[in-house]
Amino acid sequence: MSEKNIKVLIVDDEPNMAKAIERTLSSAGFETYVASNGFEAGVCISEVVPDVMTLDMQMPEMDGAQVLEIIH
Repeated sequence: MSEKNIKVLIVDDEPNMAKAIERTLSSAGFETYVASNGFEAGVCISEVVPDVMTLDMQMPEMDGAQVLEIIH
């Protein structure tokens, strides 16, 4: 599987951090998607079915551990 086929979901409530991760991964050829909170991540996971996810563990409302519990 090449990078162009790998879908990466970036979950981070800090826009600058999410953009930095997205810019780095996109320039390396990965297909990127961004969610700014756990709820958006849940929707994106069901629609996109990412291969890999970067996950901010300290987010308001639904933290990273709760996101992992839901998708597990």
